[in-house]
Amino acid sequence: MIIDFGCQVDGYCTDETCTISLGETSKEMKDIYAVVREAKQKGTDAVRVGLPVRELDMIVRGFIEEKGYGEFFGHGTGHGVGIAVHEPPAITAKGEELLEEHMVVTIEPGIYLPHVGGVRLEDMVLVTENGAEVLTRLRKDLFETQGGL
Repeated sequence: MIIDFGCQVDGYCTDETCTISLGETSKEMKDIYAVVREAKQKGTDAVRVGLPVRELDMIVRGFIEEKGYGEFFGHGTGHGVGIAVHEPPAITAKGEELLEEHMVVTIEPGIYLPHVGGVRLEDMVLVTENGAEVLTRLRKDLFETQGGL
């Protein structure tokens, strides 16, 4: 189950996504979960002031493609978050912007296999002079539950 949620505090938005497995998780789903999780970490690790957003998208997308799932990642790697949930910059292959200090952006790769299921993981990060500061705190390991939440 993919849960994408957020809230608004003092006029500013949040955005976070997790994936929870209800019942037994197949090896295939565990494998794509691991790929998505590593892709998200590679994106987070790459964040730095001055990085072109298209390069950030390519780091994340390239890793997913390298693992053989490129055709199943059909959206951008992330977006800005602020007064609105979706703000510039759009972190896509066509994005023109550079990451700037104090921007808040999401890193949210996903893989969606027809007739199997999907995984998306999303964190909000603050762009700092030292890289990314992850602002969201929900676990991003594979949370499996038997029989309900």
